[in-house]
Amino acid sequence: MVWKKHRAHREGECHVNLNGEGIIAQFEMGIVETGRQRVYSGNYVKVIGPDGEEWLGEDASSMRDALRALDEDIGRDGGRLLCAGLVDGFYESGLSVDTGYGYIDGYPRAVHMMERPRLPALNEAAAPASTATDAAEVLASRQERLRSKF
Repeated sequence: MVWKKHRAHREGECHVNLNGEGIIAQFEMGIVETGRQRVYSGNYVKVIGPDGEEWLGEDASSMRDALRALDEDIGRDGGRLLCAGLVDGFYESGLSVDTGYGYIDGYPRAVHMMERPRLPALNEAAAPASTATDAAEVLASRQERLRSKF
């Protein structure tokens, strides 16, 4: 009889760079239960690739550490998980810890650790705009970049 069981709390799509190729994979995350009474034993994050390959990260105390373990598992196959939870500056608040949600310095909203953040939004959000003059300069700079693209 198997005493270890994964109970998923969230499922969805995620992005993986596998040997230089970007793929969209499925993920599930939740808690690990053990024993007949299903006692909490830790957290897990699992990714299932389009060809059925599976990678798993588990940790006894932290969802983020399970995410890091998952990234290491994918790395053994030449890949990298592309998600907010692995971005420098991602952090969880006391209320969001182990929920999968957190924040990135300079990002305008809370993000789920498995979502792929829009990095240009990070760069623009980090632009200084503490005064009305600074805000006008930032806006003019953004408008000029848009004009140059089209």
